[in-house]
This record gives sequence, C-alpha cells and structure tokens, in this order.
Amino acid sequence: LRVLRVNENRLESLEVSKLVNLRTLYIDNNDLMEISGATRLRKLENLSVRDQRGGELSLTLKQVRDVKRIYLGGNPLPAAFPTCQFYNLLYLELAMCQCQSLPADLANLIPNIRTLNLNYNFLKDLSPLKNLRRLERLTIVGSRVKSLDRGLLGVLESLPELELLDLRQNPLCSSFYPPLLLSSTPSSAVAGGSTARDVNPSDVAPHLNQYQIVTKDQSDDWHSMDDRFRKSLPNEFYLKRMTYRAIILNTCDNRPGENAQQEKQDGHHKLKWLDGIKITDLERRKMEKFLRGISRKLDPNREHQNNSQSVDLLGGGQSSRHLLAKNAHDPSIKNPPVAATRKPDQSISSTAPHRSRHHAQEDSNSIGVIERSRY
Repeated sequence: LRVLRVNENRLESLEVSKLVNLRTLYIDNNDLMEISGATRLRKLENLSVRDQRGGELSLTLKQVRDVKRIYLGGNPLPAAFPTCQFYNLLYLELAMCQCQSLPADLANLIPNIRTLNLNYNFLKDLSPLKNLRRLERLTIVGSRVKSLDRGLLGVLESLPELELLDLRQNPLCSSFYPPLLLSSTPSSAVAGGSTARDVNPSDVAPHLNQYQIVTKDQSDDWHSMDDRFRKSLPNEFYLKRMTYRAIILNTCDNRPGENAQQEKQDGHHKLKWLDGIKITDLERRKMEKFLRGISRKLDPNREHQNNSQSVDLLGGGQSSRHLLAKNAHDPSIKNPPVAATRKPDQSISSTAPHRSRHHAQEDSNSIGVIERSRY
C-alpha cells in the first residue's frame, strides 16, 4: 500500500507500523490524538493531518523526518515548532495553527523549504524567516505584521529565490486591498475539484495553492474587485499602496546574489506575485519611476544617478528607505512625502538650481497626476 486516505472519519488513533511502503497519508478531519508506528514509514513523502478535533495532537515529527510535504492546518501547535531538522521538507503548511512565534533557528531546521504557508496566525516578528535561501512561496495572510521596517526588508533581502509573497490582511497593508473572499467549499477544494495537494503548481496561479484563501473563480472575482478598489482609493491611500508595493519590489529586485544583477538587466525578476496580484512589467516601470520621484523629493540636492544603478531609493540609503517604509504604514502620516506639498495637478518645484528641466519633468511624470498613474 502506497497511498492511504482516511479523511472525514472519527478516528482517535491510527496504527501504521505495518504500512512500510506508504508514501502518502491523508488523515484530515478526524479526532486523532496520536499516530502509532510512524517511525516505520521510511518512504513517506506526503503527510496531511489537518483539522483534528480530538484536542492537542501528539505527533512527534522526528518519526517522519524524511517527509517532503507536511500539512498541519487547523491544529493548535506548541510555541516552538518545528523542533527538529527536516532536510527533505519542501512544503510546510502551518495555517490557522495559532502560532505566535517561530523558532529563531528556522533556517537550520528547514533549510530546503520551497513553500511556507503561515496564513491566519498571530505572528508579529518575521525575523526567523531570514536566510531561507530556497524559499519560493511565502504566504502570511491574516497575521499581526504591523510595519514594513528594516527587519522585514532584511528578511526579504535574504530570500534570493522568493517568487511569491502574500501579506494581505495584516495591519501593515489592510487598507490597501479589498476584503478576501471566503470560500464556501471545503478547505481542500480548489479549481476543478482537485485538492491543493494534487494540483500542479504550474496549472493555476500559485497563490491559490494554499489552505485555502479562495477558489480560482473567486480569485478572478477578487482581482476584478481589486481593480475597481484600487482606482477608487483616495489619493492618500493610493500613494501609500504604491509606496508599499514599490519598496517591496525594489527590495526583492535588488537582492544580493551571483546572477541577481544580470537577471535584472535581462528583465528576469524573481518576485512575480505580490499580495495575490501578478507583477507586470508596466507596474515595475511605474514603481521605479515612483521611487525615483520620492527619492528626489527627499533629497532634492543629490546628483542624478544612472538608471542602471540599484534603486536603493537612488542615493537615499537605508535612512530614506526606512522613512518611506514608515510612511507607507504609519496612520499618523496623512500623506506620504510625495503628496505633502503639492496638488495633484502641480509639478514638483525644483529646489536645486543645477537640476535640469528633464529631471523636473521626470519627477512630474513619476508622481504626476494621480488618476493617470492608476495602472
């Protein structure tokens, strides 16, 4: 026997010691308190133990250290989890597990993780995610992340393979997007009736492959809703949303790495999805212009720099980036620095006499008439 699915039963315990060839074990929605004999499952690759109703699940994951995919959504977990090393683990789902913190040495415990789902927990500090160098998909929807500060930017800089990031429904960006649509289907259902574990990630938008935010049809509805929502946002919040997305794109596009700069010059960017929205070339161009305009506003006397240079707020350094990050989420700031001293139809006045007409025009185009920049 290689595959065993016993979902939606009333099992309180399960003995698996004789199933030595088992590769896939799904035990979702039972009353499990323990799984006996798991140490014999040397070939196990996929383990799903979602939504157990029997109280605290006694599962020592040291028993299945060679597993590749673990799904534990809906189960309250101990404060420090995981506690042992999983060198083969590629996919870890800890959604709705009441996690308040992560182990400080997480990068040593799951060094080869590709997908990490931390949706709907109580996480405030994301620093343990630093240096998960093979992580490709990170979802932390509905948690307690409050600020786009240096700590979070440092984490993003340390994830060179990150392709998808979703931080929706965190205080950091809760006012920037419309509400997520809740699925009325079981948590395992996605487009086409397949489960999230059975769907090839390349067959659907990668942010759908989770425990579960929305179905594919609902995702299409959400994108239509977001398109209308974005275009009707007050200028204050539209600029904050642009600043928030621009800083994250800038940070991820300028991550260190052997081939990072060459890939950027060739137009190959690692981060492809941000908060459920695919990042287009149009958005990237607008964000780069936007950051250049903000950088000039913060430091109008600096010399013009080549566009091929890293947009580290173009000479503003960490202090400028930190200031922009603070402005992006600080509710006490009614307008980001871009909009603080100008009307929507004004161009930014040149405070540096040596700056050319071209620079002033580029500033105006970068920030411009707000309605025109709503891609």
